[in-house]
Formats: sequence, structure tokens, C-alpha cells
Amino acid sequence: MQMTTVSECIFKSFSEIFTSLFYENIKTMTEARKIKKFGSRSKLNIIEFDRYLIILFTMMISGRGRGSAESFWSKNSKIRNQFIADEVGMSFNEWQEIHSSICYGHVEANVDADDGLNIDEQQLSSDASDDISEDDNDQDLLPEELLEEINKQYVDQQELFLQKSGKETQVRGTVKRVQSFMDMLQTKFHEIFNKYPDYFVGKNLVIDEQLIKFAGRIFFLQYNPSKPAKRGILVRTCVDTFTNFVLSMDLYAASQTKGTTDTLSVIQRLLSNFNKQSNCTLFCDNYYSTIKVVEYIKSLGYNYVGTFQPGRLSKKQKSELVELGLNEVKEYKVDGKKDIFVLQWQCKQNKTLSMIYNKNSFVNDPYKFTTFESTRGILRQQPEMVRYYNNNYKGVDKVDQYISSLKYPGRCKRWTTRMFIYFMQTILVNSFSLFRLQYPEHNNITIIPFVDGLIDQLNINLNKTIQITPKRRIEEVSTPVIAPVVKKTVKAFWHQKIQQNSYLLCSECFQSWTRQTCGCLNIAICDQCRSEHIKQTNTIRSYYVHSPGK
Repeated sequence: MQMTTVSECIFKSFSEIFTSLFYENIKTMTEARKIKKFGSRSKLNIIEFDRYLIILFTMMISGRGRGSAESFWSKNSKIRNQFIADEVGMSFNEWQEIHSSICYGHVEANVDADDGLNIDEQQLSSDASDDISEDDNDQDLLPEELLEEINKQYVDQQELFLQKSGKETQVRGTVKRVQSFMDMLQTKFHEIFNKYPDYFVGKNLVIDEQLIKFAGRIFFLQYNPSKPAKRGILVRTCVDTFTNFVLSMDLYAASQTKGTTDTLSVIQRLLSNFNKQSNCTLFCDNYYSTIKVVEYIKSLGYNYVGTFQPGRLSKKQKSELVELGLNEVKEYKVDGKKDIFVLQWQCKQNKTLSMIYNKNSFVNDPYKFTTFESTRGILRQQPEMVRYYNNNYKGVDKVDQYISSLKYPGRCKRWTTRMFIYFMQTILVNSFSLFRLQYPEHNNITIIPFVDGLIDQLNINLNKTIQITPKRRIEEVSTPVIAPVVKKTVKAFWHQKIQQNSYLLCSECFQSWTRQTCGCLNIAICDQCRSEHIKQTNTIRSYYVHSPGK
């Protein structure tokens, strides 16, 4: 029996979530794409997407500090040696093209109330690189927008725009496409969550906010000085406490938010696809804790525990005093109802903690004190209900810790790009949680070695795919294939001279200083070494450049 390596186990957990989301759609789109409409270079195949993932994940686990993705690319020798010095290498400009097209960052939409969405094909390559030919009639086109095609299966294009024109309508359509892709992710997450009832018990859920760091211009940008990011995009998240598995996400987009923004509507959207047993307990902070929310959770058969603002209760709503425990612990009924209570505890000299919950069997005496040892080794005392809340209200914070360790090097100018990076980070976190449940013998592996093992397995799979693919397909074809974009690609994209502002040392001879860089690898090449450099790169890249489209 063949032994399964750790990287293979990691890839199995990752592919269970990721494969059905992307690979199957990419295969369908690659077969259905018309070459005459988008050009032969627009065919985004599985090999290109695998290389894109490997580079993106390597950037996440290696990227630290500030700087652009291009500067990280030029400094990181691991990526440069692995993906440029071989036959199926990829330059930064190529990776940037695929990254931009996947993150739907370069699509200009002409809005018409009757015709829906009309994509300007020439705009698909307008912002990717200045190195492409200036001739508009013979211009190389980027791959068709990946997420746009995926979302066509889930969203009717006629509903993307609300019969308006201009930039505002385009932003609205972009928000709805992002929300549609988020719904697709949530559907897959719930499918995995319900597929393994032995792993995901769903006993305790947490709802809290995540602030995705973003400093660009967007009308729903949020500012929260208490968060590490300070400014960013607000996403409300529902997480399983025991496994740190992300279940649902809700994007706050001001007036373009899906549904209303009141607390009850947000919780209803986050719990819409959750169908676990009635012993589930929901933990929230004081922002969501209202009487209507607690009553709604009770109607679902779940339990609710959360901090509470006592100012939301009037004197009439405070019913009789039920218990008076030690150290000023009080428990009140709400509106005389038997199941909803408010506990007040003076935790500090000038601070009183209030909590709202419904009576359940998991805490027999909420107001009684329990003794525990803190992380500093100090014995402390807390009411049993407060201790129960502190032990379980940590799922979203743990996910934030995982995501913070997967940093993308560089600032994103487009909020859609930043959201796509966040989605990829969330997929990695959920894959990591599923891996630890499926293979408990590897629980000592953290998130960084997990992604590193995933990169190794993606490399192995990519090499197997390349070995199966014939290396000289153009020589085996009996009839000549006309590909007019090949010469334009080699001439205009690969080896165009790019003038820099400062002098750089030549990467070939390491003796001459020059201000010119080559467009293929974005490295400094002097005039004496330029001809030899072109011969070497053309030999390495001959199969990729001259391979005809199917």
C-alpha cells in the first residue's frame, strides 16, 4: 500500500473546497471560449491557473512588510528561479495579467437598460501593461474575466444594474458581482460543513466583524480605531468556534448592502443556510444583542449568549429581581418572560458587565462564581455565564490571526482585488481547519507549513501535467496554423525596452550600468548583453509562445 505524504493530505483537504469552485468552471470556460473573439492567448487553461496559485500562495507566506508585488517578485529568488528559469515559466507581467483578469479589475462596462452588460473587449487589456503594442487593431487581448464568467451561472446580467448609467451604476454592478461570488463561497462552505457531521458538530457559533485592510477609494470604506487595520472593508462573519471554520460572510456596502443593515436582518442572512441541531448556541457582542434578536434565535430552537447594553431596556422591561448572588451579581427577567434574562456583574470598581441570554441547560447557575487559572498563572473568579462566554467567543478572532499570517505583499488599488485576496485567504483557512479534522495526527502543523505543503503538492501536480503535454506540438501538426499574435507578442511584450528613472546593474554581465530593462522578465539588460539574452529566453519560452490554441 502506498504511503500518503503530508502534502498529499493537505492537497486533498484543499481541493475538496477549491476544485469544484474553480477548476470545473475553468475547464468549461476554456472549452467554450471562442478563439476568433478573444484571441488565442486569451485561453486561460488549468496549467496557467495552477502556476498563478503557486505564485500567489508563495507571496502570501513569504511577503512581509510593505512594497509592491513587483518589487517582491524581483527580490524573491525562490519565485524567480522556480517559475522563470524553466520551460513553463511565467514573467511578472504575465502573472499580473492573469491576476488582474481574475480579480475583475480591468473590465469597463457600457450599461444599457435594455441590453444589460456590454463588455468592451479592447478594455480588457487597457491597464494590464504599457508594454503591449500601441496598435489597437492588432492588440493582444487578456483572458476573459474569470469571475465574470463564473457569476453568469448564478446571477442574471439584467439584474446587475438598476437602469442607470455612468460610474455609479458600474460600481453597483461590481458590488453585486462580489456579493454573488461570496454567496457561491458560502454555499460551498455550508455544503462541506453539512457533509461531515462528525467533524463539524455546530454546537457553538460566533458572529463578529472583520475589517479587511484597504486604503483605496470606495464609498463604503469604514474607519474603526480599535481595529489593527483602522480603515478597511467591513465583513460580518459567522464562524464555528470549535473548528474555526468560516460558514457565512456578509459584505457591508452602505446602500448597496444585500438587504437591510439592521442587526436582525444581518443575523438572518448569516444563519439562512445553517441547519444543525437545536443544541446550537450563538455568541455575539453588544452590537447584535437586542430583544428581537434573542427572540428570533429562540424561535429557531437555538440558544443565545451575548454582552448587552443595559440602556436598551426601559424600567418597565426590567422585571422582578430573580437572584442576588455574591459580589453584586444580579439577574433580571426581561418583560416578565421566563426564558430571557439579563445578568449584571461589577467586574471592576467603575465597570459593570451586562449579559443577555435565554435559560438553557448548559449553565445551571449563571450567577455562581467559578475559579480558574489565567494565562499568567493567577487564580481568578468569574460568574459561570461570563466564563462560558469568554471561552467560546473567539472564533472570528482566531480566523483573523490566520489571515494576518497570510499577507499579500503590496497595496491593492482596487477593492475588488483586495476582496479576491480575502476570499483566497478564507479558502485557505477553511482548508486548514478541514485538514486538522480529517488528519488529527498532523495537528501540530500550523497555517504557514500547511500552505507551504500545498505549494509543494501543486508543483508536483503541475510537473506531471507538463510531462504528459507534448513539448513540440507545432511540429506534429500536419496543417500549418496561422497565429498572427505570436510575432506581436514576442516583439511587443517580451523584449521591449523599458526606460527606468535610475541606473541599474546589468543582470547578465554584472559590469555595465543601464537604465533599460527588458519587458520579458523586468530585469536590467545592457546593449552588449541584449542579443544573447533574447536568444536564451526565446529558447526557454519557445513552446509556450508558439503553441497554437485549440
